[in-house]
Amino acid sequence: MNGPAAKLVRELRAAGLVIDLGDESFKLKKSFEAAERAGAKYILICGENEVKADAFNLKELATGVQVTLPRGELAGKLGGVGNG
Repeated sequence: MNGPAAKLVRELRAAGLVIDLGDESFKLKKSFEAAERAGAKYILICGENEVKADAFNLKELATGVQVTLPRGELAGKLGGVGNG
């Protein structure tokens, strides 16, 4: 299991978000396809580079727009508790 990704998932769930964590076989294209099938609005990329920078790539599936956000801004962007 990807420890940093699991920690991030716990943080985002604590903020009231519904988050699913991909499995260890991680293949980006298959993860995108699974997210779309599940009706996800976003996919969050939590790779080695993102963990080092403490900033993560967030892609909106409907538009294809991808932004990089610091950890502290993720819940707000995703509509977590207290973030309108």
